Amino acid sequence: MTLLIRTARPDDYPAIKSIYNAQNEPDLHDTPEGMHAHDQSTASKDPAFRRLVADAGSELLATGYIRATWGGEKEPGRYWVGLHVRDDHRHENLDIRLLHHAIADATDPVQEVWTIIREDFVPAAGFLEPEGFEEKFRSWGAHLDLRTFDPTPFEPLTQDLEAAGIRLVAYHDLAGDPDRDGKLEVLQRELEEDAVAFEPVIPRRHPLLTEPGAILEGAVVAVVPDGSFVGLVSLFGETVYADLDCDFFGVARGYRNRGIATALLARSAEVAQALGGHKLGTGGGGNDTPMMRVIRKLGFDIEPAWITFASSVSPDNSG
Repeated sequence: MTLLIRTARPDDYPAIKSIYNAQNEPDLHDTPEGMHAHDQSTASKDPAFRRLVADAGSELLATGYIRATWGGEKEPGRYWVGLHVRDDHRHENLDIRLLHHAIADATDPVQEVWTIIREDFVPAAGFLEPEGFEEKFRSWGAHLDLRTFDPTPFEPLTQDLEAAGIRLVAYHDLAGDPDRDGKLEVLQRELEEDAVAFEPVIPRRHPLLTEPGAILEGAVVAVVPDGSFVGLVSLFGETVYADLDCDFFGVARGYRNRGIATALLARSAEVAQALGGHKLGTGGGGNDTPMMRVIRKLGFDIEPAWITFASSVSPDNSG
């Protein structure tokens, strides 16, 4: 079989989409037009980005990309790849050939290669073991179906908190506090120090409520009698509220283990539901964390973990 590894053309994207979608969770499935537009957008921000295909003449058997940035961050010598081979050609080392081609064609010398694969698709990634990839980190995503979410079981918890002097207050209802945004930024930055982070997969810092994309109607703050802010949950998303993201939530150290985080997230989900949202997403890192325990209480569906792998590249393979 004659095989050509080359840069993808616009007319390749139906086949690229078919290969890619077969090895990714349904939420990440895309159209040929969507994938092409996404690749063009990525290339405009990352000049090192390349989309490759393995062309057998009459059909495409594999596809992959290489890029120098992830989450907007770039480390010298580090490249990120995604490699996908058609199921009926998985044992032909096509992903390894794509990888070596991508490394040789990289814009700068490659010292290490990183990739992220959902755990249920790891068996399809035949390049991991022979190329010396090692696991570095596990992260996860979760979603709540807002169309079936019932907030009423959490109302007694909110009432108990209020009886203890802890109120859940909507962001807009704090407009009378001239220091609102400054206090919320201080609180969020403090809470971020305790959150699991693994840059750039799970960043230490998250967008503030003053930044674009924040859905202020869904932001809820836990306030104690002296006016201090001790908890926060924020929502981000598009102007059409079908799918929303709980971008950040947390509670100050001295107020944990009282149910405040659960009450905050339940209230925010209730608001998202009222806005017409269909799904509320969130994510994080680590296993059996306090955040994970809270979202389980609300009925979030926790998805299989995403595993970050890394491999060093020998000078002979760096091009």
